[in-house]
Amino acid sequence: MGGLQSPKGLHLLAASLAPGVAGAAAWLSGATSFATCVVSLGAGLVIAGALRLSKSAAAKPASPAPHSPATEPVARVPDSASLAWALDADADLILLLKAGVVRWANGSATAFFGGQALAGRAIEDLFVQPEILDEFRSATAGRPRAAEVVLTGRQGRRNFRLTTEARTNEGLVLMHFRDITDEQSALRLGGDFVASVSHEMRTPLASIKGALETLEGSASDDPAMKQRLLQMIATNAARLEALTADVLRLSQLETAGTPAEIGVLETMPILDSIASLLDPMLGERGLRLEFDIEEGLSTIRTDQRLFELIFKNLVENSAKFAFEQSVIRLQGRRLGDSTVWRVIDKGIGIPLDQQARIFDRFFQVDPSRTGPPKRRGTGLGLAIVQNAVRALGGSIRVESVWQQGTTMIVELPESVPAG
Repeated sequence: MGGLQSPKGLHLLAASLAPGVAGAAAWLSGATSFATCVVSLGAGLVIAGALRLSKSAAAKPASPAPHSPATEPVARVPDSASLAWALDADADLILLLKAGVVRWANGSATAFFGGQALAGRAIEDLFVQPEILDEFRSATAGRPRAAEVVLTGRQGRRNFRLTTEARTNEGLVLMHFRDITDEQSALRLGGDFVASVSHEMRTPLASIKGALETLEGSASDDPAMKQRLLQMIATNAARLEALTADVLRLSQLETAGTPAEIGVLETMPILDSIASLLDPMLGERGLRLEFDIEEGLSTIRTDQRLFELIFKNLVENSAKFAFEQSVIRLQGRRLGDSTVWRVIDKGIGIPLDQQARIFDRFFQVDPSRTGPPKRRGTGLGLAIVQNAVRALGGSIRVESVWQQGTTMIVELPESVPAG
């Protein structure tokens, strides 16, 4: 699947964000002008918009499915190459009609309409949609066209692209319905992803722009105000940089053909490095990180980069929402040849009605329930964790009680070293 939802699309989008972040950093350091900074930041939005447009123009090639024998052979099929290909494409719905009556239907069409025989039925008995009947009449008149239509069958409501071919001298019309439901869903997802990135960029960009305008105006002679505005610019530039980094990580994890590099590693040095990395954040809120690792887990069979990524993100997430002066526990247990890991905090928790969405890209629990804006991340952290866990063949789930705390549970198969 191409476009922004694909790994290639994510790489392109991340590349479009990078110049803006670099431009902002350069302006803050005095290495470039304000105008250059604004142009660089704007370029990212322009490129993202172009990627969205290019996605809508991308076509997904159809893959011929294995041949399935015709279920209702009644008429001799014309030997047109295009008709032969269509009849062979068993995944699509194909009807052959003569004088408005179905003479032959492939297996997929028969199954879609409930498994009943279609041969001998009039087109008006099968379809009530005016656009389908118009396409049939146009083909009969020698003016075959194409249209997008919606059909409801045993598989539910599906979107199809209808094309027709006709042998007017024989009175035959071939109707070919290609299922495009998944393609349209992918296009919507890609569009939603670009819209989400654009939305996430808009707030820090607006803050930077407002601060710069104030610096150039009323705050130019107020040192205290100038310092606050510069801090605001730096904070929002860092947020843009974090967004770029997370989009790149997500892209790398979703890139096909990048297998995990599995090896036997010592567990505690990895966990200690995560603790050291997050120590400033933990200290700021008076939090303690404690390890509760089963004695037999002094070593683990895993990919170090992915393992670190998973638990750095989970502990960091807990540190944002745990109650101050509380303890975050990282627990490790054996389960056969698998390991089960829990990151446990006592904090604000996640409302039950939002728990199913926490792994969605850019989803964040209602900000009014989560405290100050400084706890807000990019909204990609748990999506990154889920992809990293999947890359290791594992699973992740959440247990949480509102205003009591959250436990994130990760199970990694075949992660206990042999012997």
